[in-house]
Amino acid sequence: MNIWGYVIRRLLYIVPMVIGITAITFFTVFAAAGNPVAIVEANDPELPQATLNALINYLQLNRPPAIQYLNWLWNVVHLNFGVSIQSGRPVSDIIWSWAWTTIYLQLAALAVSVALAIPISVYAAKRRNSLGDFVITGVSVFGISAPVFWVGEMLIILFAYDLGILPAGGAHSLNAVWPWSLGDYLAHLVLPAAVIAYFNLGLYVRLLRSRLVEIMQSDYIM
Repeated sequence: MNIWGYVIRRLLYIVPMVIGITAITFFTVFAAAGNPVAIVEANDPELPQATLNALINYLQLNRPPAIQYLNWLWNVVHLNFGVSIQSGRPVSDIIWSWAWTTIYLQLAALAVSVALAIPISVYAAKRRNSLGDFVITGVSVFGISAPVFWVGEMLIILFAYDLGILPAGGAHSLNAVWPWSLGDYLAHLVLPAAVIAYFNLGLYVRLLRSRLVEIMQSDYIM
Protein backbone atom coordinates (compact mmCIF):
# COMPACT_ATOMS: atom_id res chain seq x y z
CA MET A 1 0.00 0.00 0.00
CA ASN A 2 1.27 3.45 -0.90
CA ILE A 3 1.83 5.23 2.40
CA TRP A 4 1.35 8.68 0.86
CA GLY A 5 -1.96 7.63 -0.68
CA TYR A 6 -3.08 6.35 2.71
CA VAL A 7 -2.06 9.59 4.43
CA ILE A 8 -3.87 11.70 1.81
CA ARG A 9 -7.04 9.63 2.15
CA ARG A 10 -6.98 9.97 5.92
CA LEU A 11 -6.50 13.71 5.63
CA LEU A 12 -9.41 13.96 3.18
CA TYR A 13 -11.60 12.10 5.66
CA ILE A 14 -10.96 14.88 8.17
CA VAL A 15 -12.70 17.51 5.99
CA PRO A 16 -16.27 16.09 6.13
CA MET A 17 -15.75 15.09 9.76
CA VAL A 18 -14.78 18.64 10.75
CA ILE A 19 -17.66 20.11 8.75
CA GLY A 20 -20.10 17.72 10.40
CA ILE A 21 -18.84 18.41 13.92
CA THR A 22 -18.81 22.18 13.45
CA ALA A 23 -22.29 22.12 11.87
CA ILE A 24 -23.76 20.10 14.75
CA THR A 25 -22.08 22.39 17.29
CA PHE A 26 -23.17 25.56 15.50
CA PHE A 27 -26.83 24.57 15.10
CA THR A 28 -26.99 23.22 18.65
CA VAL A 29 -25.87 26.61 19.95
CA PHE A 30 -28.20 28.32 17.47
CA ALA A 31 -31.17 26.31 18.79
CA ALA A 32 -30.49 27.45 22.35
CA ALA A 33 -32.52 30.35 23.66
CA GLY A 34 -31.03 33.82 23.39
CA ASN A 35 -28.35 35.41 21.19
CA PRO A 36 -25.42 37.81 21.63
CA VAL A 37 -27.62 40.85 21.11
CA ALA A 38 -29.94 39.70 23.91
CA ILE A 39 -26.92 39.45 26.20
CA VAL A 40 -25.81 42.95 25.27
CA GLU A 41 -29.33 44.27 25.85
CA ALA A 42 -29.54 42.54 29.23
CA ASN A 43 -26.25 44.13 30.32
CA ASP A 44 -27.30 47.58 29.13
CA PRO A 45 -31.12 47.97 28.93
CA GLU A 46 -30.72 51.66 28.01
CA LEU A 47 -29.30 50.92 24.56
CA PRO A 48 -31.55 52.33 21.81
CA GLN A 49 -33.24 49.93 19.44
CA ALA A 50 -31.34 51.40 16.49
CA THR A 51 -28.06 50.30 18.08
CA LEU A 52 -29.40 46.82 18.68
CA ASN A 53 -30.64 46.58 15.08
CA ALA A 54 -27.25 47.70 13.80
CA LEU A 55 -25.61 45.02 15.94
CA ILE A 56 -28.00 42.39 14.56
CA ASN A 57 -27.07 43.42 11.02
CA TYR A 58 -23.36 43.42 11.86
CA LEU A 59 -23.55 39.91 13.34
CA GLN A 60 -25.84 38.80 10.48
CA LEU A 61 -28.34 37.38 12.94
CA ASN A 62 -31.17 38.37 10.60
CA ARG A 63 -29.98 35.93 7.92
CA PRO A 64 -30.99 32.25 7.53
CA PRO A 65 -29.17 29.81 9.86
CA ALA A 66 -27.43 28.03 6.97
CA ILE A 67 -26.00 31.33 5.68
CA GLN A 68 -24.90 32.22 9.20
CA TYR A 69 -23.10 28.89 9.49
CA LEU A 70 -21.33 29.31 6.15
CA ASN A 71 -20.22 32.85 7.08
CA TRP A 72 -19.04 31.62 10.46
CA LEU A 73 -17.13 28.72 8.87
CA TRP A 74 -15.49 31.06 6.35
CA ASN A 75 -14.38 33.39 9.14
CA VAL A 76 -13.03 30.50 11.24
CA VAL A 77 -10.98 29.19 8.30
CA HIS A 78 -9.43 32.66 8.07
CA LEU A 79 -8.87 32.76 11.86
CA ASN A 80 -11.43 35.53 12.25
CA PHE A 81 -13.31 34.70 15.45
CA GLY A 82 -15.09 38.02 15.75
CA VAL A 83 -15.05 40.49 18.60
CA SER A 84 -15.72 39.71 22.25
CA ILE A 85 -18.99 41.24 23.45
CA GLN A 86 -17.47 41.58 26.93
CA SER A 87 -14.07 43.16 26.33
CA GLY A 88 -14.53 44.51 22.80
CA ARG A 89 -11.22 42.94 21.78
CA PRO A 90 -10.82 40.58 18.81
CA VAL A 91 -11.28 37.01 20.03
CA SER A 92 -8.18 35.91 18.12
CA ASP A 93 -6.06 38.41 20.09
CA ILE A 94 -7.44 37.03 23.35
CA ILE A 95 -6.66 33.47 22.28
CA TRP A 96 -3.12 34.25 21.14
CA SER A 97 -2.39 36.24 24.29
CA TRP A 98 -2.89 33.04 26.32
CA ALA A 99 -1.46 30.59 23.77
CA TRP A 100 2.02 30.41 25.31
CA THR A 101 0.59 29.91 28.80
CA THR A 102 -1.58 27.08 27.52
CA ILE A 103 1.35 25.45 25.72
CA TYR A 104 3.74 25.38 28.66
CA LEU A 105 0.96 24.28 31.00
CA GLN A 106 0.09 21.32 28.78
CA LEU A 107 3.76 20.44 28.25
CA ALA A 108 4.43 20.52 31.99
CA ALA A 109 1.40 18.31 32.70
CA LEU A 110 2.40 15.91 29.92
CA ALA A 111 5.99 15.63 31.17
CA VAL A 112 4.89 14.93 34.75
CA SER A 113 2.23 12.39 33.78
CA VAL A 114 4.51 10.45 31.41
CA ALA A 115 7.43 10.47 33.86
CA LEU A 116 5.21 9.00 36.59
CA ALA A 117 3.09 6.69 34.43
CA ILE A 118 5.96 4.57 33.13
CA PRO A 119 7.44 3.38 36.47
CA ILE A 120 3.99 3.10 38.10
CA SER A 121 2.68 0.99 35.21
CA VAL A 122 5.74 -1.27 35.29
CA TYR A 123 5.34 -1.76 39.04
CA ALA A 124 1.63 -2.57 38.74
CA ALA A 125 2.16 -4.95 35.81
CA LYS A 126 4.96 -6.87 37.53
CA ARG A 127 2.87 -7.18 40.71
CA ARG A 128 -0.58 -7.64 39.19
CA ASN A 129 -3.39 -8.63 41.54
CA SER A 130 -1.34 -7.48 44.52
CA LEU A 131 -2.44 -4.85 47.02
CA GLY A 132 -0.24 -2.25 45.34
CA ASP A 133 -1.76 -3.08 41.97
CA PHE A 134 -5.28 -2.70 43.35
CA VAL A 135 -4.41 0.65 44.93
CA ILE A 136 -2.82 1.93 41.72
CA THR A 137 -5.80 0.74 39.67
CA GLY A 138 -8.27 2.38 42.05
CA VAL A 139 -6.40 5.69 42.07
CA SER A 140 -6.12 5.59 38.27
CA VAL A 141 -9.83 4.91 37.78
CA PHE A 142 -10.67 7.75 40.15
CA GLY A 143 -8.37 10.07 38.23
CA ILE A 144 -10.12 9.24 34.98
CA SER A 145 -13.65 9.37 36.44
CA ALA A 146 -13.45 12.40 38.73
CA PRO A 147 -14.48 15.69 37.09
CA VAL A 148 -11.37 17.73 36.42
CA PHE A 149 -12.98 20.96 37.64
CA TRP A 150 -13.93 19.29 40.94
CA VAL A 151 -10.39 18.00 41.52
CA GLY A 152 -9.10 21.49 40.75
CA GLU A 153 -11.49 23.11 43.22
CA MET A 154 -10.53 20.65 45.95
CA LEU A 155 -6.82 21.36 45.42
CA ILE A 156 -7.43 25.11 45.44
CA ILE A 157 -9.34 24.85 48.73
CA LEU A 158 -6.62 22.70 50.30
CA PHE A 159 -3.40 24.31 49.07
CA ALA A 160 -4.49 27.91 48.40
CA TYR A 161 -7.07 28.65 51.10
CA ASP A 162 -6.47 26.16 53.91
CA LEU A 163 -2.68 25.85 53.72
CA GLY A 164 -1.98 29.09 51.83
CA ILE A 165 1.15 27.73 50.15
CA LEU A 166 0.11 28.06 46.50
CA PRO A 167 -1.76 30.74 44.52
CA ALA A 168 -5.41 30.06 43.72
CA GLY A 169 -5.35 31.20 40.10
CA GLY A 170 -3.65 33.13 37.34
CA ALA A 171 -0.47 32.47 35.41
CA HIS A 172 1.69 34.85 37.46
CA SER A 173 1.51 37.74 39.89
CA LEU A 174 0.79 41.24 38.60
CA ASN A 175 4.34 42.46 39.20
CA ALA A 176 6.05 39.30 37.92
CA VAL A 177 8.57 39.75 35.09
CA TRP A 178 9.82 36.79 33.08
CA PRO A 179 12.38 35.25 33.54
CA TRP A 180 13.40 36.93 36.79
CA SER A 181 10.19 35.80 38.47
CA LEU A 182 10.61 32.13 37.51
CA GLY A 183 9.65 30.97 40.99
CA ASP A 184 6.40 32.92 40.80
CA TYR A 185 5.55 31.38 37.43
CA LEU A 186 6.31 27.88 38.73
CA ALA A 187 4.18 28.44 41.83
CA HIS A 188 1.21 29.40 39.67
CA LEU A 189 1.89 26.40 37.42
CA VAL A 190 1.76 23.73 40.13
CA LEU A 191 -1.99 23.41 40.75
CA PRO A 192 -3.33 23.50 37.17
CA ALA A 193 -0.50 21.24 35.94
CA ALA A 194 -1.14 18.80 38.79
CA VAL A 195 -4.85 18.57 37.94
CA ILE A 196 -4.23 17.92 34.25
CA ALA A 197 -1.35 15.54 35.01
CA TYR A 198 -3.52 13.52 37.41
CA PHE A 199 -6.17 12.97 34.77
CA ASN A 200 -3.54 12.06 32.15
CA LEU A 201 -1.72 9.85 34.64
CA GLY A 202 -4.82 7.78 35.33
CA LEU A 203 -5.38 7.26 31.62
CA TYR A 204 -1.75 6.44 30.83
CA VAL A 205 -1.38 4.02 33.74
CA ARG A 206 -4.51 2.10 32.74
CA LEU A 207 -3.36 1.81 29.13
CA LEU A 208 0.30 1.02 29.87
CA ARG A 209 -0.48 -1.49 32.63
CA SER A 210 -2.93 -3.47 30.49
CA ARG A 211 -0.49 -3.50 27.59
CA LEU A 212 2.45 -4.56 29.79
CA VAL A 213 0.42 -7.37 31.37
CA GLU A 214 -0.51 -8.58 27.90
CA ILE A 215 3.11 -8.51 26.76
CA MET A 216 4.42 -10.21 29.91
CA GLN A 217 2.05 -13.12 29.31
CA SER A 218 3.38 -13.65 25.79
CA ASP A 219 5.31 -16.82 24.94
CA TYR A 220 8.56 -14.98 24.21
CA ILE A 221 8.70 -13.46 27.73
CA MET A 222 10.62 -15.63 30.20
